[in-house]
Amino acid sequence: QTAKRMMLIDGTMVKLSSCCTLLSIILVWTDLADKVHGFGLDSQKARAKSVTFENGRRSVLSLLVGAALLTNAAEEALAFENRISNKYDDRPKRRGPVPKDLGVSKQLTLENDEYLGLKTCGPAPNCFSSTIPADEDPDHSIPAWKWPETEDKRSAFAELKQVIESYPPGQNGTDGGGFQVQKYDENKGYVYVVYEALKNGYHDDVEFAFIDSAGTDSVQV
Repeated sequence: QTAKRMMLIDGTMVKLSSCCTLLSIILVWTDLADKVHGFGLDSQKARAKSVTFENGRRSVLSLLVGAALLTNAAEEALAFENRISNKYDDRPKRRGPVPKDLGVSKQLTLENDEYLGLKTCGPAPNCFSSTIPADEDPDHSIPAWKWPETEDKRSAFAELKQVIESYPPGQNGTDGGGFQVQKYDENKGYVYVVYEALKNGYHDDVEFAFIDSAGTDSVQV
């Protein structure tokens, strides 16, 4: 289960995540074992067994509490510092894996002609790209950004990075979880940024790249 849940441990309510599922099972087992350990034993052996099971149960409880604390700490460590609030830090995040096909690579048109571009969108309604042929996919195609003629590639990307980092998170109720520039290369002309939703932690991956064959003095998105 991915949803967090609450468990009462020695009078204290502790938040547990999926990483604690196995330990939760162990906890139930030790409680059951504690109840039946004296069956068929004399009182002295039963008391000895009781001490053994109690120590084991306490150890499991300590592991559960420690695992819960580590899980919460890990979630906070992954959160972006410029998020607009920490109100939802304890909520399970659905960040998902980092896409494996980021960057400029060979793409194919509908007629199987090769071109250099960024990842295509497919049917995804929340994806847009300037390297998609507009006549083939007008719903996802957007124009590239052309930098001023007075600038070169390095200065244009340096300015672009400054503009990205000055963006206030949470505009129009989106990306309240903040953002972070993951990769930046002003020589090649490339910026990769990840934006995060505040409540559920969904990630939006955004790339800016210079592709010489796609047009001079322009940044593809």
